[in-house]
Amino acid sequence: MGCTASMEPTTLMPRVTIQTRPKTEFVISHSAAPAPPQRYGETQHVLGWIHSRVYLLSAMGFERQAIVSRIDPFTGHFQYVRHAPSIQAALQEMPDFIKTREFPMILGLRVHGSHSYLLVANSLKQTCTLPPGHRVYTVSETEWVPVQTEGTLSKLEKEDLDAMLKYSLDDLHICCETYDLTLPWPNNADPYQQSDSIEFAFNHSLRQPFLRDRDLRQLCPALVQGMAQQRPLNGDGSANMIYLVRKSILNPGPRFLARGLNHNFGPANEYECELLLWRIEGTPELATHHWSSLVWRRGSVPLKWQSVTSGLTESLVVEEDSADTAEWYYYSLMQRYAYFLRHPESFTKMEGNQWVSKAAFEPGTSGSILQSVRLDQELNPHNKVYVESSPELESDVNMWDSKSCDVPLPNAAIPEDLGNSGSFRTVHRQPEPPSLPLTCISLLRVDPSSSEHALNSAFINSVPVVLQRLCRCVEHARSSSTHGDGSKIFGSLDLDVKQVDWHSEAKLHGPLKAASLVLDVYQDKQDHGFSHGTFKVDGQVNFIEAVIHQQQKGILRPNCKDSLDRTNLACFWMSLKFLPAMSREVNVDPYVYSPAFDPSQDRRATSAEELLRQLDRSVVAKLAEIFLICGDVCAMLYTRSAAMHSEMIRSLLQQSLRGLPAVPAVPIPVPEKRSNVRIGLQRLVENHLNDAERQRALTVILDMKPGVVAA
Repeated sequence: MGCTASMEPTTLMPRVTIQTRPKTEFVISHSAAPAPPQRYGETQHVLGWIHSRVYLLSAMGFERQAIVSRIDPFTGHFQYVRHAPSIQAALQEMPDFIKTREFPMILGLRVHGSHSYLLVANSLKQTCTLPPGHRVYTVSETEWVPVQTEGTLSKLEKEDLDAMLKYSLDDLHICCETYDLTLPWPNNADPYQQSDSIEFAFNHSLRQPFLRDRDLRQLCPALVQGMAQQRPLNGDGSANMIYLVRKSILNPGPRFLARGLNHNFGPANEYECELLLWRIEGTPELATHHWSSLVWRRGSVPLKWQSVTSGLTESLVVEEDSADTAEWYYYSLMQRYAYFLRHPESFTKMEGNQWVSKAAFEPGTSGSILQSVRLDQELNPHNKVYVESSPELESDVNMWDSKSCDVPLPNAAIPEDLGNSGSFRTVHRQPEPPSLPLTCISLLRVDPSSSEHALNSAFINSVPVVLQRLCRCVEHARSSSTHGDGSKIFGSLDLDVKQVDWHSEAKLHGPLKAASLVLDVYQDKQDHGFSHGTFKVDGQVNFIEAVIHQQQKGILRPNCKDSLDRTNLACFWMSLKFLPAMSREVNVDPYVYSPAFDPSQDRRATSAEELLRQLDRSVVAKLAEIFLICGDVCAMLYTRSAAMHSEMIRSLLQQSLRGLPAVPAVPIPVPEKRSNVRIGLQRLVENHLNDAERQRALTVILDMKPGVVAA
């Protein structure tokens, strides 16, 4: 069901439906730490009238007091009135208040002409819980509620408003009230502060009327296009697997109107994906969380190209200088993942210790991490912060961890050969910042007769051009002071493009052969790594100790023409490939490996068949279910159709379920077989008829303006 709008606010009836799965699926275990903050109830909003003036009463689940606000008739925005002990207490002091509706979440406000519309969620479904207890919701039903409709709209304004009201948001967006979903795990960003990066906040513009008011900013969490799914790895729920997908808004248009790079240097249908494993142990008074996380990107080819349609056929047109401005996209990745060189901070709103990482010292400074630890222990003797000790750390507290990046120590002593004299002298040199390893896996067709051939060739040939221009891009950013401290950001890019013609390989040798070729690329790039660490929280959700044992070093990026079906398959096999190593770091590998697999054997699977034999069938089934959902979500956002070429994942799901010794406690549904031809025709018709209308709606919702760049 898409967004709806009711035109008579005084006749609106309360409608609140909060759908949640059974608690056993989301309560980690009886020994889990309480959800942050300690008092975390259900959020409730009540909308009503007092003498033709719209009032809003809000009780946030993570706050102790309710907030009373009302519409400013001059701006169309809500303005703060006062705090109240509760909504009930506020209502007792407002005898003339006429309640029109209730809803569990506000997602934004749009002032359109002289009218104001409040975007609300009528129905939420909790689909994930990020440790130690951040509830992530999928928005199941949304509605645009008119809160001010005085005055008349022009014809153009009416058409824009109609497109906005018809745009469907349901089941394709996620939100969280206590954690910033727009940033990779783990982060301690305040989810209600203005963020430096707005790339993944779909309602960034809609939130501004609330974020600009200090007293109202917590009324509206960030809304992210994508999905969040969680599956338990064991029976008691103490070990879990989470998959997060967030869509970039830099190039948000529908399929035929958003191709390649746009003026924001954003590729069409671009996503950031995260696979998170975590295990909890301990007591409610002191719980230990072990986690591992893999971050990657997926998107369409980051070049300038377009689609030209004629009837039911489509041809691709690649611009002559297709790599023009592409370097700025890669530069944005260097900025986004600069935290690979630093230590992530704690990821809760509550006060507590920040994260400590052996892989992220501030180079060339006296305030080293060991000094910080010693100072913290002096000030807080009851708190412990672990740094894994080593001779290198004790000898030089200002070094970068060699496992994180192979660069000399900043300002380190370097022996220099003086030539024939046979002697050396010591000099101090400031090394260049390290490079970000980025591997793109192109799944395009390579056959010269294919329409994708020209695009694939342009992608391969763009690498040296992009790298050359990227150097100038970095120098320009440095000179304009936007690049930041060179020791805290990547100075260059180690870009590599690998080719796997998925469709041709699958047709000639079967889909498992195509998957094996993709797995070969992942095997060669295992040194990109993943992050893992531990943290402890007490009964008050205060962090007692935290350590990051390893930080991810590089990024993988599968892509096909549309960043849809083939890309989803490549991401599925990426998750299967990295899952065993990630599970070992969290000590959940007994739930991931097949009972028949001998742990003493070589764990490096050389083919898709061998990898499937190593993994437990239930884990394969759960991942397959998650990626079937992901395929449909990404396809629906871009094409308004279901995913194609999902038969491979569907078959693996069926085979895995048949091989299970017992029926799963939570039944896993197997979707019906789909016709790729039928879906393809549906996409063409849908995109031809409705893409212009959807583009118009996105322009209004996002308040899109030309020339807004990622940085």
